[in-house]
Amino acid sequence: GAGVAPTLVGGDWAPGEGAATLEPVAFEQINSLLEAGEQTSGPFRALWIGDLWSSATPTSGRPVRDFVLTDAHGAELTDLFASDAGQGSALLHEVLDSIAAGETDRAGNLLGSFNIRYLIVARNSDTRPWLSQRDLALVRTEEDVLVFEDSSSLDRAAVYDELPPYVAAVDEEDARLASESEQIERAALVRRSPATYRGVELDGPGVVFLAESSHGGWTATADGESLERTDSGWGNAFSVPAGAVESLAVDHPRSAFDLAALIGLPLLWIFVIGAAFPSRRREKARIRA
Repeated sequence: GAGVAPTLVGGDWAPGEGAATLEPVAFEQINSLLEAGEQTSGPFRALWIGDLWSSATPTSGRPVRDFVLTDAHGAELTDLFASDAGQGSALLHEVLDSIAAGETDRAGNLLGSFNIRYLIVARNSDTRPWLSQRDLALVRTEEDVLVFEDSSSLDRAAVYDELPPYVAAVDEEDARLASESEQIERAALVRRSPATYRGVELDGPGVVFLAESSHGGWTATADGESLERTDSGWGNAFSVPAGAVESLAVDHPRSAFDLAALIGLPLLWIFVIGAAFPSRRREKARIRA
């Protein structure tokens, strides 16, 4: 703090000066578009491609990335520092590499599996691969960005007759697998929280697919009965039994360690702060002694 004080007083410090950034007005307009899309189509992901929304200086906590994946709320601080791990993330990187290399003109069939509905592409990046896609609609053009919509993207969680072919298309890196067959969606599940999805009055048999990176912590129940996991590719899928289902739940419950951490970490911070600022009364007593 003392080292930067003269610079601050002199007004010479300009964070982000010289870096490419998107104007706040353009951000607001794009976020309004995403929010309107969420109201009509439910929860989805948005893919922000380019360097207009990432740091130009890499750090251990926030490396430079070619893209940022967000929900419909747009880029937020938690998205910028999100962990880049898991099978879904690895496959998404492979899909984006194949698109950039010009190996497909059906990017929507591949990205739709990840629940990606909107793509915001910076003009200072290579936009040619995206403009050549046959299943992406250019819905907005700005001075600095292009906005594409993938109207065929999968819901974040839904019940289908069988596993959506989009999932196989990603696993096999072959977009034709998605275009040659049609997934029949029964009903989309309502997202109550990032770890909770609910559905009511459904008919089986079928399969529920959750577009989240495969993890054993995800569980599903139908009328209180646990559902078995089934082949799910990069995501999570569960078999829905035959007959009527009054309520369907997909959850990722917190473990005992997670709950202990939520309680223990604040207590630890209180202890550390208290140790860093000892009581003046104790300090006076020590001096008198």
